[in-house]
Amino acid sequence: MAENYIAYLSRRIYFLTDKIDAFTAGCAENRLSLHLLGEYEGEEHKVTVGNFSALAKQLDISRATLYRALDNLEKKGAVIRNGKIITVTDKSKLF
Repeated sequence: MAENYIAYLSRRIYFLTDKIDAFTAGCAENRLSLHLLGEYEGEEHKVTVGNFSALAKQLDISRATLYRALDNLEKKGAVIRNGKIITVTDKSKLF
């Protein structure tokens, strides 16, 4: 039981550390990149965004800045955006 509790606490620490990194990432592209890396699912590396306004608020940036960051990541070839689905194509180009 003690080992399970320690494992649980370790996962929580990693989770919270990732959240702190996202808030202190600096520029909007870095914040978005950290979010995408933390959220993509499966081998397809897709992130479904329910509401871009809510995502911008979560990342503490304006919606216009979020769209500019997405456009810049698309130009770099790091992501492909198709409506509300963002596919990470090259993780190395996110930063």
